[in-house]
Amino acid sequence: MSTRRKSGRSGKQSRKDHSVRQSPWRLVQNCYKPFEVIDEDGLELIHRESLKVLQEIGIEVLSPSALKILENEGATIDWENNRARLDGAMVEECISRAPGQFRVHARNPAHDLIFGGRYMAFAPCGTPPYCSDLENGRRAGTLADARNLLKLGQSLNTVHFFASLQVEPQDVPVPLRYLKGYEAFTTITDKIWRIFALTRDGIDDAVALHCLAAECEPDDLLERPALVNHVTVNSPLRLDGAHPFRPGTCEPAAGSVPARN
Repeated sequence: MSTRRKSGRSGKQSRKDHSVRQSPWRLVQNCYKPFEVIDEDGLELIHRESLKVLQEIGIEVLSPSALKILENEGATIDWENNRARLDGAMVEECISRAPGQFRVHARNPAHDLIFGGRYMAFAPCGTPPYCSDLENGRRAGTLADARNLLKLGQSLNTVHFFASLQVEPQDVPVPLRYLKGYEAFTTITDKIWRIFALTRDGIDDAVALHCLAAECEPDDLLERPALVNHVTVNSPLRLDGAHPFRPGTCEPAAGSVPARN
């Protein structure tokens, strides 16, 4: 009888322990050899043909400032048709400058990440419109939901960085959402987060807020990059005028924001 009462008390005590058992934070490397879809000759053929497309057909770039950047790097510009043609040697020289891997510095040095090589980094999903839980069910995402999910991700060692908010805060006006996201990143997590790079203001504000939270200067990011971004296009042969490939985003990306196509 006394044994059962003891078990009951210990059971209640264990139920009060809400901590999550998890492995320590660590950098993860892929121990498996990459799967080879095609052989080296096939890869070389794709590479050479892509260089031919860039040189002979070129890319339509609807941003004059981006065309000027490409021209300064050696591209041939057809200003009348907003088209840049990239010499194969120029492209390969630019590729040779890209590091095989690089370190990005979190506000908490214990959460620094290495991208490239065999290193892998895991992030939660990005801005679905709805969220759900057992208490409130399925609903449109709010800023409070986004902040709570960010807190959850901060607490989990399997989450290495944040590629976005985990739900769209639909209760915040669209022009202000990215700022509320930056506020959440800088006040809730000490892990690396990705900037919203659709406008120049989006990048400038990200750098300014990160530097405020990390107590550093923008120039410090040239030696210790701390923010990440990725660039996608609607068409492989067109960059529109709002595309992040322009001075407003290239300036910080020159040294402080690693970018990935």
